Amino acid sequence: MLRGYLSAAAVTTPKGWATLGPMKRHLAGFAVALSLVANLSTSQALADAQCTAHPRAEWIPEETFKQRLTDQKYRIKVFKVSGNCYEMYGWNPAGQKVEIYFDTKTGDIVKEISH
Repeated sequence: MLRGYLSAAAVTTPKGWATLGPMKRHLAGFAVALSLVANLSTSQALADAQCTAHPRAEWIPEETFKQRLTDQKYRIKVFKVSGNCYEMYGWNPAGQKVEIYFDTKTGDIVKEISH
């Protein structure tokens, strides 16, 4: 019934696909699906933290907060404002390389990623 509606140009398969046996085609399809799932989970892990929005007047001043982190033995490589968060790349007191998002008003850790 669909033969009249589908042309050869509309239904194409990857080059060499026909030479694969059914099991290899199944495994190839599974590999593609697995890579898509891996890409989605990676993009979720890399997504920015969701910090509470506070009026700028209520934020801990950047220099004050950076000094607080240094006093707590963090080593800061990069410190910046990221959305409603303070974001720090560097090393925690244990010497682990980290990416940390902090609440701008309370200084609480919102998200921490160890590298």
